Amino acid sequence: MAGLIGRYLSGNKFKQRRPLLLSEIVKGLPPEVPQKEAFDVLTKVGESFGVQPELLRLEDSISTLTGMDSWRLGRGQEIFEAWLRGLGVNRLPNDLKTIGDLIAAVASSQQKGDGDH
Repeated sequence: MAGLIGRYLSGNKFKQRRPLLLSEIVKGLPPEVPQKEAFDVLTKVGESFGVQPELLRLEDSISTLTGMDSWRLGRGQEIFEAWLRGLGVNRLPNDLKTIGDLIAAVASSQQKGDGDH
């Protein structure tokens, strides 16, 4: 029961927000993060976890998304990881806490061109 309530509250968090342009959302990223890559990550996160990308924020916790995804048996995470592998990103740091951290790590990995960040 607690899991169901947690999932509802997590999903409700996004629905109560005002959608923002992706360009507004990514303003807080470091300047070395290409805007197009940031847009691509936000879009894929939204698609994978069933959240409108315009409702996501850089400070959103990755654990909130994965918690919502647990009801889909991890399918969103699988979809997102497959997309990352398609980009050549095979590994990300274990200490990622927010969507902003995730975007920066994916961008860094792609800029290195080694896909093994």
